[in-house]
Amino acid sequence: MKLEEMTWPEVETYLSAHKGVILPTGSIEQHGPMGLIGTDVICAREIACAAAEICGAVVAPALSYAPAPFNMGFPGTVSLSVDLYEELARQVMQGLAHHGVPPNKGT
Repeated sequence: MKLEEMTWPEVETYLSAHKGVILPTGSIEQHGPMGLIGTDVICAREIACAAAEICGAVVAPALSYAPAPFNMGFPGTVSLSVDLYEELARQVMQGLAHHGVPPNKGT
């Protein structure tokens, strides 16, 4: 299940019995002249969706931008500062935690 394709009552029902939400993350950066700019986030999202099907979890919309300053010489790369990325991830996880999704302290 994808969080963005659920209604709030569906999310409420899910969270009454489950606590896990998968948050895929990936960057938008070059992957050589033949590689897609979104390879990292595409792979993260697809793996998250496959894992969610196996365990019955919900997948949150991917965080599609990340620090990638080393690839800024390539057109299409978008890089966030580490501070902004950490704050964005923190606020997304706080929003999920507000509704009962516990933080994963292992990663």
